[in-house]
Amino acid sequence: MKKISIIGNVTKDAEVRAFEGGRSVINFDVAVNERYKDKNGQKQERTSYIRCAMWRENTTIAQYITKGTKLYVEGSPDADAYINKEGKAVGNIKVNVREIEFLGGAKKTDSGAGTSAEEVHPPSTNDDLPF
Repeated sequence: MKKISIIGNVTKDAEVRAFEGGRSVINFDVAVNERYKDKNGQKQERTSYIRCAMWRENTTIAQYITKGTKLYVEGSPDADAYINKEGKAVGNIKVNVREIEFLGGAKKTDSGAGTSAEEVHPPSTNDDLPF
């Protein structure tokens, strides 16, 4: 079994594509920061951009996957390679998402529209927690 878990920030709002038969895919990118020390002991930081695809029939969760949202994503990794317009080989990592969790609390929106019972909501923060 192949499994990958990442925590990062969404780089742009999620996009939904619908297909025949009622299936849809939610596509979004997550930036994952890695901090490490190089061989000279200097602190370094590297950012990886990981493409995510979540196959769903109900895509209402996509409205919450917006630029800057911090997410935990779990799924199966997939890699692909291609030659770009400049003739250079390019590799991509993609995650076929099985599980997603919103981190960092709920974002405020301008609309006061109600939500249905089928919609997924990011967790709200609770200042009364003892930790």
